[in-house]
Amino acid sequence: MYIWHMAINRLNNNKTIIITGIAAIILWIITAAVTFDRTFIPLKNYIGKNSKIVLEVSVINDDLTRTGSLIKRVIFYETYKPVNYKNKVKKYLKKLSLIVNKTDGDYKKLFILLNIKTPVKLKKISLRNNKYFSSFARKSYYHWEYVSKPIIKRFIKYSSLVTLKLSDKMFLEYTLNKSVLPTYAFIRKISAGFVYLVRFAAFVFIFGTIVIIFLGILVIYYLNKFFREIRKSEERFRTMFDSSPVAHLVKDIETGNIIDANKTAEKFYGYTRKELTAMNITDIALVSKEEDKRFRMEAYSKGIGNPIAKIFNHKLKNNDIKRVEVTLSKIEIDGKEYLINSIIDITEKILYENSLKKSVEFFKILSENIPSIVSLYREKVIYMNSFCLKALGYSVDDIADLNPLDLVDVREEEKLKLIENMKRRLNGESFNEKYTLKVKKKNGETFWGEIIAMTVFFENKWTGLVIITDVSDRVVKELNLQNERDIFKEISELDGLTNIANRRSFDERLDNSISDAMLKNAKFSLIMFDIDRFKEINDTFGHQAGDSVLSELAFLIKGNIRKDDFFARFGGEEFMIISNNIGIRGAVELAEKLRLKVETYDFSSKINVKCSFGVTAYKREDNAESIIKRADEAMYKAKQNGRNRVESIE
Repeated sequence: MYIWHMAINRLNNNKTIIITGIAAIILWIITAAVTFDRTFIPLKNYIGKNSKIVLEVSVINDDLTRTGSLIKRVIFYETYKPVNYKNKVKKYLKKLSLIVNKTDGDYKKLFILLNIKTPVKLKKISLRNNKYFSSFARKSYYHWEYVSKPIIKRFIKYSSLVTLKLSDKMFLEYTLNKSVLPTYAFIRKISAGFVYLVRFAAFVFIFGTIVIIFLGILVIYYLNKFFREIRKSEERFRTMFDSSPVAHLVKDIETGNIIDANKTAEKFYGYTRKELTAMNITDIALVSKEEDKRFRMEAYSKGIGNPIAKIFNHKLKNNDIKRVEVTLSKIEIDGKEYLINSIIDITEKILYENSLKKSVEFFKILSENIPSIVSLYREKVIYMNSFCLKALGYSVDDIADLNPLDLVDVREEEKLKLIENMKRRLNGESFNEKYTLKVKKKNGETFWGEIIAMTVFFENKWTGLVIITDVSDRVVKELNLQNERDIFKEISELDGLTNIANRRSFDERLDNSISDAMLKNAKFSLIMFDIDRFKEINDTFGHQAGDSVLSELAFLIKGNIRKDDFFARFGGEEFMIISNNIGIRGAVELAEKLRLKVETYDFSSKINVKCSFGVTAYKREDNAESIIKRADEAMYKAKQNGRNRVESIE
């Protein structure tokens, strides 16, 4: 089926070769025709033309011979003067005048055959023979025109002079012989040219025949291959037609009679192929013949490859009625045009769509009768229940241009996460979320809402569903409670004077650092320092000045340690730094850096403050007490060695 239409589409490579072969044959025929025009066809022209040349040469030679004969007769009669010689002379002189004119005419005919415009100026001629002949013709005519003819004319005029007669007789015989053309040489030259042309024509004929036979075999081979492809295409189409999961019916364009049906159509309708091919399409399609004819003519007018589709009710053999979508298009089968029906059962689809419509109606009825904000969205908000419109201050006309993100008041990073989740839902990913966000009204006011977001299939598309409940009272209570917890934590974990971690927080962090070091084989160092002669500062400048020094010192150290370091007030004027992921050498360098910062810092009380630092590193056998003790001993060592220095104990 589709014998020509489908096969040609599958034959692009062979098609190129066939077209090339046929084009080559046509080109060769044209070339051969042009070549033959220079070989075979001119053979008769060649023979005819050159025969005319030889004939004209013979005529001219005959004219010259007759001229000589007439001159001899005139001389004879003028010399011997027999009875009635004057009439004879007059008669021969008249013939002599006529033969002179005839010879001129014969020369002109010869010149026309040889393409010579003038006797002495030759036109460029393509054939070698013409050049050869022209040379003799020109010489002959030269002697005739400029020697023989003037003497003959003088002879005719003064034929009674005996002395002239005798001289003309001898001279004319010589000049007329000079004008005689070599007939034998002409014939030999023409014969040689003819043999050459025949040989060349034979060569062209043999070569052209071989080429045409080769190209003919090539074209026949690929045409045979082409028709094999056509047969294969027909077999493939039949296989595809019969094994297609879609029911297909082939019908006549004019009558609507079913011509063929595939196995799926047999199974769908419950009829055998034989039964179907004995039916008209209106026997199974519940439409009038006029409507079916309009459908057929519309499909036919669209042409091949432009199907049209409509929905009909089709009756099965068991009298069940099925709602089907019929796609109709024109095809060619064995060179004849038909229509092919592709029938898809959409009964369940329509039932599903009707069910979906009922579900949508049920959803809207349900959402309109619950005291919560209900909204549906895709790229824009597509639905808000009455409670939502009232709570947020929007009207139905506002929904079309409303972005779902316009309903919440969130930070930029939270907005990006919401956009990502919205895209996932609209792509069909089903998941539920529950979070508390600020919901924004049309007038800009906000309230805290508990938002439940989920994916639903609404009106045959993936859609986001949002249910919002006002939880402002609960959130306010939770925020107040959280504030109280934060305040309590700040009081319990921070030092009130320096606003850094207190001793309790330090003990917890040190225990965690030791646990991490033991489990993860991590390392850390401990730096302990205090203010040199801090008692003298309190005694000299007062406790208020001492507290100011402690507060400024904590601020200075906090601004010059690493982000991962933990800084705490250990007690009185003593401070601790836990340096994670650093060995004792790095800790000593950090301590020296901090010592110089303290020594050069300009405190507000104008007191010269210096500190002594003790450094140690964690060992596997250490506990909190042992490492603190070793850091304390290192700091005491710094004080013994002059204060304002860094000492370490490994």
